[in-house]
Amino acid sequence: RARTNHVATNRPPHKCYKCQQGHRIDVCESFKSLSIEERINFVKLHRLCYGCLRPFHSAKVCRSSKICGVNNCKRRHHSLIHQEEPINPTSVETYTGSTACAQIASNHRVIFGVLRVNVRDRSGRWKTANLFYDEGSDTSLVREGFLRRLGFKGKPILLEISGVRAEISHFKSEQIALNIELSSGGAACVNVASLPIVCDPKPLTNWADKKRNWIHLKDLPLEESGGRIDILLGLDHSHLVIPLDVRSGADNEPYAFKSKLGWIVRGVLGEADPKQSARINVISSRNISDLDTAIRQFADTESFETEYKKDRMTTEDQAAIDIVAGGTRQLEVGYEVALPWKPASPGLPVNRPLAVFRA
Repeated sequence: RARTNHVATNRPPHKCYKCQQGHRIDVCESFKSLSIEERINFVKLHRLCYGCLRPFHSAKVCRSSKICGVNNCKRRHHSLIHQEEPINPTSVETYTGSTACAQIASNHRVIFGVLRVNVRDRSGRWKTANLFYDEGSDTSLVREGFLRRLGFKGKPILLEISGVRAEISHFKSEQIALNIELSSGGAACVNVASLPIVCDPKPLTNWADKKRNWIHLKDLPLEESGGRIDILLGLDHSHLVIPLDVRSGADNEPYAFKSKLGWIVRGVLGEADPKQSARINVISSRNISDLDTAIRQFADTESFETEYKKDRMTTEDQAAIDIVAGGTRQLEVGYEVALPWKPASPGLPVNRPLAVFRA
């Protein structure tokens, strides 16, 4: 007789590796609140599968055939750990950088180092731009809209920016050199990378009226400043903003310094709106376009003092090839090929005593 056994088991529900609750990690709000980089590090730390975010196996043997699908990504990883695929570094120059920002309550209105400058466009005419000098940045940027207004199209690059929570963002950008007019005449060449928005707009300040409130600023040729920022000038061009003259007043009053680009006013302007907040921005980047070159150099034998030499044959092998090549001729039917016999007799030992003994 056939027997049928029914076995009931009470399997404990799977616990989330992040919050220890009874749900999968891909629906965990705590896990979703992490940045992409933090999610990837979490998956690595707990040895979860990149394809389904479950334990005890890897993506290579994962039964899930689901693809990512984010921005039409065809790779087999979970959509929660999707990162934008970097552009081929052999064809597109790559930059990487980091940004940090913080907002804190402030009871003073602070004026930033913004001034209006002239930038030469493609036809050779001057266009007015709002330039913001940011000592917290080591990279100079230009707003994409302003770059198009100038009629330029730069060299494609990949700009990588890392945020406060280690969130890495990639931007398709362009690198170009712009000519900015100096206050003394002539122009300075500034290398910039483009972004849709280089920073937040700065408050408009009408210095024609405001400067009368401070004796040390009254006689300076100050104009209206602020608004949407077209160019962010970083420390990579700090020689353009070296203070040539400084006008300062009492504490909590704005100060001005003269640079090659003109007069720049910074500092405390007055009491702030209670809703206003102070912003601290830092942008830094470094050129890693040489990464591909460095890898190639490492793989190149000359970089670690070894030299590739063509394989060489022994004297006997070369002699055999010469015999075959010199003794080969075509017959009416087929070919005649010389046998590469060695010219000398083989050096065999005298074995007569052994032959007599065996006889």
